Amino acid sequence: MGKIQDVDKFYADLGENIKTYRTKRGYSQDELAKFLDLTRTSVVNIEKGRQRPPLHTVYDLAAFFNIGIIDLLPAKDEKQQIDLRKSVKDSINTIEKKFKDVPIDEEKLTLFFKLSSQG
Repeated sequence: MGKIQDVDKFYADLGENIKTYRTKRGYSQDELAKFLDLTRTSVVNIEKGRQRPPLHTVYDLAAFFNIGIIDLLPAKDEKQQIDLRKSVKDSINTIEKKFKDVPIDEEKLTLFFKLSSQG
């Protein structure tokens, strides 16, 4: 799997995808900010690629839009989409290992894996 060459462009494209899903579904930045427990300014900055959302926020965004996490991530082609899926799964495995003794909400975890595996 190749490394993302232009990280700034990746986050700008991610932000554009978020904005596209938000506007297609008729939500305002204020409504999205309230759901994410963020300020409207943070939503604006995420959509413009100036603020990098953590993985848990990307998960919450996918849940809000009722889509898979992968659907939010920018990809040029099918191979890159497959690489992104692998990267997300690797990140999940890392998180599971680091937080194996931390109690979690089973319902959220189940939803997270369901959304992660959709494509």
